[in-house]
Amino acid sequence: MARIKIITDSASDIPQYLVDKYNIAYLPICVVMDGKVYYDRYELDGREYIKSLSEMEEIPTTSMVPIELMEKEFKSNLDDYDYQIFVSLSAKASGGNNAAHLLKEQIEDEIGHESNIIILDSEKFSMLFGKDVVKMAELASEGASLEEVMAAFERGKRTGNAFFIVDDLKHLQKGGRIKATTAVIGGLLGIKPILTINDGLVENIGKERGMQRSLNKIVNMTAEVYDSENKPKIWLANGYADESCKIVCELLKEKLGDVEIEMFDLGCIIGTHTGPGVIGIIFDMKEE
Repeated sequence: MARIKIITDSASDIPQYLVDKYNIAYLPICVVMDGKVYYDRYELDGREYIKSLSEMEEIPTTSMVPIELMEKEFKSNLDDYDYQIFVSLSAKASGGNNAAHLLKEQIEDEIGHESNIIILDSEKFSMLFGKDVVKMAELASEGASLEEVMAAFERGKRTGNAFFIVDDLKHLQKGGRIKATTAVIGGLLGIKPILTINDGLVENIGKERGMQRSLNKIVNMTAEVYDSENKPKIWLANGYADESCKIVCELLKEKLGDVEIEMFDLGCIIGTHTGPGVIGIIFDMKEE
């Protein structure tokens, strides 16, 4: 029976009860606010943080997991586990994955041989890769082999999908992600962009006028490709958007019937770039 330790960063947004249940090592990404550095999840509550973003004149910034915390975690698992697997936020969005590779090389130079460290790029954000980390940790806790744990990761990468709605265009404009004129016009017309994750980056795939139409749109888009035969759990990302999440939950049950849906609070890392009011449906598609 292989001893496998699963490690991830806080951009995965995994609920704390699952972190605790499966003994997942959860490394904090940093939020820089008013010149001070805060650890996501450990020093900042995602819900309260996202709620307060609309009142901030200057948008906070984010940075990768502190290298000293990553080093401490990796070294602590060298002797007690056969393998330790670090699954990171998309490498195209953060330097954390590259830093982990460099750190692995450094540790191996120090110990004089190959280590048990495995570095994986999720190419995703939030519970879109968090759900796969949880599955890997669950299998590891049951004594699964390395091959079985890695197969779960690869399967999740293939089938995972997500649709997000961002409510506040002005916040995206503050962060430099859309033009000011687009934000003003979009706000006046009630335009809501629909986003997904593609090739490791956030991609705008459409827009709708008004929140209700937007919510219906992402539910219909989900129903078209959801794995309705196996009915895997659906995750609802709640970026201080309680009412919208309730509506989406009801719409999904109407469309898909008896399906497990779990709501979770979006964390500080994704919330920094979206502002309050964001909602996302995270799910697994049918295998081709």
